[in-house]
Amino acid sequence: MNGPQLDYADLSWSDSGAPISNAYGDIYFSKESGPEETDYVFLTGNRLRERFSKAPPGSVFTIAETGFGSGLNFLMAWALWRECGPADGQLHFTSVEFCPLALEDLIRSHQAWPQLAEFARQLQAQYPAPMRGVHRCRFIDQGVTLTLYLGDVVDWLTECSFKADAWFLDGFSPKQNPEMWSESLFPLIASHAAPGCTVATFSAAGFIRRGLKEHGFNVSKAPGFGYKRDMTVGVFQAEEPGQPTALPHKEAVVIGSGLSGANTAYALASRGWKVTVLEAADRIAPEASGNPQGALYIKPGVEWSINTRIHANAFLYAERFYSQIASLPAPIWNPCGVLQLAHNNKEAVRQQKFFQHNRYPGEVIRSLTQQEASELAGVSLPASATYLPGGGWLIPPQLCAHLLQHPNIEVRLNTTVSALERTHEGGWRIHTDSGESARVLECATAILATANNQSMLPAEAATLPLKPIRGQVTTLQVESTALPQLNTVLCGEGYLMPPIEDRLVTGATFKPNCADSQVTETDNDANLEQLFQLTPALRAEFAKTTPVLQGRASVRSALPDYLPAIGSLIPEQEGAGLLIVTAMGSKGLALAPLAGEMIADMLEGTPAPIEDGLIKRVLPTRFSQE
Repeated sequence: MNGPQLDYADLSWSDSGAPISNAYGDIYFSKESGPEETDYVFLTGNRLRERFSKAPPGSVFTIAETGFGSGLNFLMAWALWRECGPADGQLHFTSVEFCPLALEDLIRSHQAWPQLAEFARQLQAQYPAPMRGVHRCRFIDQGVTLTLYLGDVVDWLTECSFKADAWFLDGFSPKQNPEMWSESLFPLIASHAAPGCTVATFSAAGFIRRGLKEHGFNVSKAPGFGYKRDMTVGVFQAEEPGQPTALPHKEAVVIGSGLSGANTAYALASRGWKVTVLEAADRIAPEASGNPQGALYIKPGVEWSINTRIHANAFLYAERFYSQIASLPAPIWNPCGVLQLAHNNKEAVRQQKFFQHNRYPGEVIRSLTQQEASELAGVSLPASATYLPGGGWLIPPQLCAHLLQHPNIEVRLNTTVSALERTHEGGWRIHTDSGESARVLECATAILATANNQSMLPAEAATLPLKPIRGQVTTLQVESTALPQLNTVLCGEGYLMPPIEDRLVTGATFKPNCADSQVTETDNDANLEQLFQLTPALRAEFAKTTPVLQGRASVRSALPDYLPAIGSLIPEQEGAGLLIVTAMGSKGLALAPLAGEMIADMLEGTPAPIEDGLIKRVLPTRFSQE
């Protein structure tokens, strides 16, 4: 069976309350001295207190770890960063785990460290489901980002590019876990080490010291912790630990204030960037991102393909982002779940094949019978369904406005960009027209988030084969007594949202290669018919009340492979200068938060929220390279 689900760690518990791996016969930590051992071996062994204290304001520090386990090392590094890290600095912690702890086991483990309870609660709130691949968790007000890879350590280091300033070589001992401590590990660690990167491990085994030394680390023994006589420390290609420097020019201009632009601006602003957002209209999110309601959901393919992996990764991050990271006030976000009905025979067969061929965690996606789906939705449904518990609905224009309220963001409305040109210094000159006068802005980094509009691009930039897709949503205004008491979002050929006050939003039409944004009565009627297919009982109810229909049409953008474009438009400048975030299609609510993170990581050189192979599939230069 395919699919991304990993098995949880099989645990027993010691008399002192510490978890023990039944698979490896080793303890995760000592309840009496776990934090003290982490402090001694990993924090002191990598001289982090000294390095954090001396790091300049706005600098970025990256720690990499083998073996996330209970998250103790991460929590301790986080606590130290908050104690003595630099103002406006960013700590990136990336780790790997093949057998993740179940959430209830993680919570039980954390009870042993009351001094870390504040940090542990935040980690528990964002702890990912056991899905193979990269998971991004952000703790914005702490200046901390966790990028956790669930899977094999060699796969992680082969598929993900980053440079660490410090390595924690943890995990179970080489005797209990020889697969992790294989000879292939050491060149991979070295390839992910910045000059001056430190390394520390509790082990003093000779083959570990030799493996690190053969691949560029100056290693030595150090006194071990507790009963351990020795441990190993080292520095990569240097005698002394390296010190991070602050990034220059942390300023950017984002063109467009819809979901792509707002999420990108927010991702940068929350890392200390000063961001100017230019919007041609007189309001935020004037195009497709201005719809009155939108659904957060994806439709995974039967095969665990590139497209499904990208969309699944984005969906899971978006769920955490809306629920934990963006501090969204009600009623912008409602995590009510999404039901995808088996609305015809073809879809019923597809859903059956999906669950026959794939293993997914139940907290991510599961199958429901017609009766189960109806009970969950609160209305009678005509078919069985696939259920996404983490999905829900949002109000996109209010979401964009909320994100753009960040104090590091300045929004300029009624500002049209007519041209972009490169400056002699390598930055960008942006020609704008505000209606009364023309202005020129200069910046080191410009990011285009304007859906189909590429007219202002310079000649050296890659152009995209974007195609417009017209979509119209319909709002029904009816008496509240006629509204369905719907508990979840329903999807089929179209979608139906739970009501807000006396309004019910349904849609949406899908017309490729059409850029017409005029509302039509025909599309309203089509949306109404799709609604009745989702909930047939409403047909008779609405026949009594004659709802008022109001349409809103807008034009989305898409690419031939139905994947977004995220990254540099200048082939030789990956991650710098002129970038684009576009072609979200109808999945902007799922894709845009992760896209913003990707742009920020490209610009800062920090660990990315998806694997390298997936990044290559969304780079805008992929079409010019074919």
